[in-house]
Amino acid sequence: VGEVLAAAAVVAALGCRPTPTGPPPPDLDRARVLAHLTELTVAIGPRPDGSEPALRAAQYIDAQLRAMGAEVGRFPIGTVPRPAIVVGGTTVLPFQLTTSGNDDLVARFGPAAGPALLVMAHYDTVDVSPGANDDAAAVAVSLELARALTVAPPPRPVVIAFTGGEELGLLGARRLAALVAAGDLPTIDVAIALDLVGSDGPLVINGAGDLVREPELRWLAAAARSPAPAASARVRRASGPRRDPSHRGASGTRGRPARPRDRAGRGARRGCLAR
Repeated sequence: VGEVLAAAAVVAALGCRPTPTGPPPPDLDRARVLAHLTELTVAIGPRPDGSEPALRAAQYIDAQLRAMGAEVGRFPIGTVPRPAIVVGGTTVLPFQLTTSGNDDLVARFGPAAGPALLVMAHYDTVDVSPGANDDAAAVAVSLELARALTVAPPPRPVVIAFTGGEELGLLGARRLAALVAAGDLPTIDVAIALDLVGSDGPLVINGAGDLVREPELRWLAAAARSPAPAASARVRRASGPRRDPSHRGASGTRGRPARPRDRAGRGARRGCLAR
């Protein structure tokens, strides 16, 4: 997982090359990733929106980022319009105003000017799940990506966001999109929303459109193949909602179909991956 995320981040943020070349970048610190994962899922446990454990998780993320020397912004999510979510002609969730009791945490790296790469993961869970792969594993990986970027600042802006209220209808992502639209965060050139990164099977990219093409998919497959022998060497592009078998049980949510993701950078110009 770590090497795949790092590869994707380098493709989108650092190289801006027509075709990725060279070996995938080094993996992140797996011991630290597992330590974050244990803290979120064992020490803290289920983190439903607005609960004391969710607040503890946000504080843990904040403290970890600040200890690395990262500059952290905290943005209360508050009341967010949640559009109706329709999948296959069926309304899964109706429109309503929904309130989150949590904050979005945002760390910025690299230069202040210019469109940014956004990497995001949510730290909340459903009521009864510790959310190991939904989405504590992605939070853990993102924390270590932040550590890597404090050691080696990127040549273009990178934003790492930890959102709340995802299980209520992507509330933190919608708040993040509003912050971008209002100019409180930089324009997002490419967004990578991480979810279910602790699952086995092929790496699945949803909603990539024209931004990720065959050369990028092959490069990501190479990153997944090495050095982790358990990682899948396949990369699959998913064009619509799907039911993921890992989305159930103690480490999943409720076995429901994956919902369409809100992209904080939607409407922005196409990034370098399309060129």
